[in-house]
Amino acid sequence: MWKIILKRLYDSGKINETRLNNAVVKGLITEQEKTEIVAPPQTVK
Repeated sequence: MWKIILKRLYDSGKINETRLNNAVVKGLITEQEKTEIVAPPQTVK
């Protein structure tokens, strides 16, 4: 659940990677989920 919320906030520019790091430290998301959030969207060919 937190991953979806944080991804929307990150994509809209309301939070940055530092805030995502804080979420990892607090246990809201995993390091892998943070990596998925900051990864550029994949394009379909």
